[in-house]
Amino acid sequence: MNKKLKILVIGFGRVAKEFIKKLLKIKKKIKLILVVRKNRIFERRFIEKLKTSNNVRILTNYKRYISKNTILVELIGDNFFSKDILFRSVLNNAKLVTANKNVLYKNIKITKHYINKSIFIEASIGGGVPLIRTISNLSISNNVVGLSSIVNGTTNYILYKFNKERNILNSKRKAELKGLSERNAKRDMFGFDNASKLMILANMLFRGLKIRSRDDILVQGIDKIVDSDIYFLLKNKVTIKLVSFIVTGVNLIQLETSPIIFRNIIGLKRTNNEYNKFIIKTNSIGSFSIKAKGAGPKVTAFSVLSDLVNKSMLLNISYNERIHVSGFFKTKVLILVNQNESELIINYLFRIGFIFKFKKYSNRIAIMISNKICNFRSLKFFKKISKKPVILKLI
Repeated sequence: MNKKLKILVIGFGRVAKEFIKKLLKIKKKIKLILVVRKNRIFERRFIEKLKTSNNVRILTNYKRYISKNTILVELIGDNFFSKDILFRSVLNNAKLVTANKNVLYKNIKITKHYINKSIFIEASIGGGVPLIRTISNLSISNNVVGLSSIVNGTTNYILYKFNKERNILNSKRKAELKGLSERNAKRDMFGFDNASKLMILANMLFRGLKIRSRDDILVQGIDKIVDSDIYFLLKNKVTIKLVSFIVTGVNLIQLETSPIIFRNIIGLKRTNNEYNKFIIKTNSIGSFSIKAKGAGPKVTAFSVLSDLVNKSMLLNISYNERIHVSGFFKTKVLILVNQNESELIINYLFRIGFIFKFKKYSNRIAIMISNKICNFRSLKFFKKISKKPVILKLI
């Protein structure tokens, strides 16, 4: 007689409710243990419906139920309990399925050793994109040598909707109403969410990576972009996206998250709304792309469920040792600054011999530098002499 599969779901937010609905539709022998907070009075109706099922048990404490034969589904966000759940699952040899990229990033040393072994993280990186599974399958016979991605569906939705709303704040409100943004919107707008995902992917692919913090890589978000900047870019028929990429060289690697402007209609430019897209470059089969929705409770719940179905995946990933270096990947740069701060930048560019053009719009100035410069070093300098420089790479 087959035993029931014991699944411990910790959390009861929008993603958790969507996941439970999908899980209970599966006609398999499942014993569901749901851990909720004591003060969830407004969720009582949903909980009462679950109690009518013999396969569902409602608890307020998870600690004594984590064991070797338990599958944990952690959907509570970034706090002390998420870290406690991560450590307890590892110590008790339990399987952990999580959508929490922040706790994975903060405990990256543990995370990278247990990915696809006892920790399953598909929902935390690409939303509906099966990225972790794809990379794991590729790594059997290929080496991933490059990655360009729109990895944050929220910021992609905000930038896309601005074309209609003509106001960034209105676009942000629409993302919140649609359930696409996190409680702490700063993580999305400042690029921290992208950087966390990038760090997890890089440590998964490259064992010799000695970078442990996102403070060591170039991270730019869309928080400094104002309405007039978007108007200027749209008028010049270019598209802006927040892009994260991994570029590799001979024993070198560069990680970066930056706003990018596209002149040509290439893969990432066509990625609109809350969609994520990954362009993966390998050494054997060349480049290919995968695309799907990347934000929202239903999308995340689907990815969590897919990890649960594939919980027995125990692929060993092959690694290359690389040293992280910022700045060996260079592009042309467009700088958007206030007029009262532009003189120092222009004088600096004259002094070092850069070729550039500038154009005024509203109370801002756009400076296009024709030389391919190191974006990481230039950003450090421009931050010193300008309060809010927007530095965009031109592809």
